[in-house]
Amino acid sequence: MSLDQYLKSFLETLWWQEAKVRGGDDVFQQEFDSLRKQSTPAGEKNAQQALKNVNRSKNRYKDIIPFDTSRVVLPEYPGVPGSDYVNASLIKGASGSSRAYIAAQGPLPHTVTDFWRMIWEYNVSVIVMTCNEIEGDRYKCEKYWPDQIGERQQYGNVSVVLEGWKEVCPDFLVRTLRSRCGQTTRTICQFHYTTWPDHGVPESISPLVELVRLVRDCQPSEALPVLVHCSAGCGRTGTFCAIDYVHGLVRSGKLNTNLNLFKIISEMRQQRVAMVQTREQYVLVHKVVGALFEQQLKLLDSHIYQNIDTIQKNKGGSPGRLERSKSMGSLEGRIVGKATVIRRAQPNQSAGRLFSATLIPKGENNNLEEEQLMKTRRTSSGTLWTQV
Repeated sequence: MSLDQYLKSFLETLWWQEAKVRGGDDVFQQEFDSLRKQSTPAGEKNAQQALKNVNRSKNRYKDIIPFDTSRVVLPEYPGVPGSDYVNASLIKGASGSSRAYIAAQGPLPHTVTDFWRMIWEYNVSVIVMTCNEIEGDRYKCEKYWPDQIGERQQYGNVSVVLEGWKEVCPDFLVRTLRSRCGQTTRTICQFHYTTWPDHGVPESISPLVELVRLVRDCQPSEALPVLVHCSAGCGRTGTFCAIDYVHGLVRSGKLNTNLNLFKIISEMRQQRVAMVQTREQYVLVHKVVGALFEQQLKLLDSHIYQNIDTIQKNKGGSPGRLERSKSMGSLEGRIVGKATVIRRAQPNQSAGRLFSATLIPKGENNNLEEEQLMKTRRTSSGTLWTQV
């Protein structure tokens, strides 16, 4: 199977899953339930450092703590118990690097210094913040950067100056921070996503696609980790990491038909508790990956598809199957069990993918008029899809 065929197959499967959900069969919930059952909670046997008395107060949430095998280890202050501990985990990336990401909780007032020690020791140059300091009248993350441009703040041995900031879109902004420790100075880009609700998902996926792209414009390699954090460092954090992981496969040319989002997220959960924390976030990963694949199809396409010029019904095969002409590529509708999936445009959606799917039982679409099937809409990838 060629790459473009696989990308289209992934999208067709995604539309089928969404159609099943609308029909009352929530396949995403079933997969997410299975994901949770397979996940190992952190406890006395596998998170001993996090549960030491000296470190317990450094954890924002008592159940979201790093495993001993993947925790970020800081240089220890001689004779100071727990000085090597911070609530953060190293996460494997698409390149195979075991430290492509640092998934961290938002710092507490008394752990901001440790947070900057981590940034400095692991040579972090890109930070992705997916929460706000206060959400729903609750403190979610201590502010770890200066308020005003030109202002300097001292965090332990690291001094930080806010050099500037810019709103990229209504959903996120980027800050440029200049950090200094001793005689060494480094520049850090902090991407701050401000409209992502706790335990929820953004209203639009387009800004997330843009965020992933800009992050990798700043740091294409996984040789150094990207620091990703929300409040707990698992739900929104894991969602971003999973999306960027697939983006890394696309960028590196390693994407193949063995891609399994369930497996990717499951493996991340073995490195940090509850990565991708809710069913809605699990679905979001699929939708954003679908949007990334549409963009990739656009790059692969050598021409812009034309309107459907032939619609053929199978004779002697599965009734009701709709096909494109050769110039259109893959099927406009495909048989799934006892039904045909018909893609439907959603012109009011702000997301990159502008269509859903409808399940039409076999045989019931035989009487559809051709003009009903000829309504089309251009997607973000430049492809025209049938609207019924």
